[in-house]
This record gives sequence, structure tokens and C-alpha cells, in this order.
Amino acid sequence: MSVKRLKRIHFQPLEDKIAAQLTPWMGKHVAAPGRMVLVKSVITAIAIYYMTALNLPVEVLKKIDALRRAYLWAGCDKVTGGKCKVNWAQVCMPKLHGGLGILNLGKFAAALRLRWLWFNWQDPLKPWSGLGTPCDNNDRNIFASASKVLVGDGLRATFWESAWLDGIRPKDIAPKIYDISNKKNCSVHKALLNGYWISQVKVASITSSEHIAQFAALWERLTHIQLNPDMQDSITWKFTADGH
Repeated sequence: MSVKRLKRIHFQPLEDKIAAQLTPWMGKHVAAPGRMVLVKSVITAIAIYYMTALNLPVEVLKKIDALRRAYLWAGCDKVTGGKCKVNWAQVCMPKLHGGLGILNLGKFAAALRLRWLWFNWQDPLKPWSGLGTPCDNNDRNIFASASKVLVGDGLRATFWESAWLDGIRPKDIAPKIYDISNKKNCSVHKALLNGYWISQVKVASITSSEHIAQFAALWERLTHIQLNPDMQDSITWKFTADGH
């Protein structure tokens, strides 16, 4: 447990734990297909366990990839480029596309973090709800692009950050207005009540015609919105048939 952002040094035990699995004498006596299975089922699995709850620094992911690459091609914990028969990006491609199907840790870690944002919506009663997530702005942008919020009473969806306005976030419709607004985390219900979102715009910061154009574009979209107090807000995933 920590109240501060974890540094690279805090993940040294993870790197050591993975390195301890790479027994050189054993690796050299295991054929390449066997080493590939070990990379997938042991080394990668250890990393996934940590990535489920933590946002691992890029440096740590690179170190783990270096260990996975070395064991895959040479059966040890270090390897030179000459022994790598295929570049690592290709190795991490699905078998269907000519790769070996070894997980790309960076992309898979991002996918795992998106689950935190999804569960925040689907099960707000989880013990960790409200304590924050290991997600960064890039994760939130991906989540907003891949999801659509259906507004009912407007009590759960956040006005600026949720993709509730025809599947788009208001902050993406009017980014300059978002930048000069207070109370960025207020709900849709509160923001629309008596034009509250307008009162939170810093009028003195409107310095260009672009500000005015974006404000007008957002205001026009909002004039057609009617909340339904008898229906809760919900969320759907854009890239699945059932929305989940």
C-alpha cells in the first residue's frame, strides 16, 4: 500500500521474481517451442498478475520484455540482437497475422486498466469504488472512444468526461470551453440544471472566436437533451454485439 506514486525502484522485486524463473542451464536444454510456452505461461503470467492492479512504468515493461526476449531466443536472461530471429513487435503479433502470439505487455496492460473504468460503471458498489484507478488520461481517452453512455437521470454520467452526447464527450466537442471551465467532474444532471455548466465557464478567459464557436456548438447540442428521472444512466461497449 502506498499513498504516493510508485517509482521504478518499487518494481525491482517484480523484475527479480521474473529473472529468478529464467534458469540458464535449464533454458539451454529446452527447445524453442518449450521456451515459448514458458514465456507465455510463467513469465508473462507473473507480469499480468501485477498489471491487474498497478500501472507499471514503461521502463519496467521494457525490462520484462528484455527478459522474455532473451529467454525465448537464447534460454538465458540476456541476449544480443544477432540471436533474435524476428523483431519483438512481430513476435507479439497474433499467430493469425504471422506472430507467435506472445502478449504485447504495453497494449495488454492498457486493456486491463480499461476494466477498472468499466467496472466503475457496471458495479459502483465494489469496495475500491471511489478510491481512484491506475488509469491515466490516455486510458480514459481510449475508454471514451470505445464506449457510449446512455443518459437517463444524468446522476452517474459526468458532464465533461463521459461520452454521453451522441457517443461523444462534451470536452471533445468544445475542448477550449472545457479548459476554461470549473467543476469539471460534475454530473450531467447538475450541469444541465438551470444551465449550471454555463455558470462555470470563466467568461474572462474567452479570448477568441474559436471559444465562441465551440460554446455555440455545444450549447446547440444540449438544447435537445431531456433527462429521464425514471431511468438510470448506463454504458455500452461499441465493439461488441451485446454492448458488453
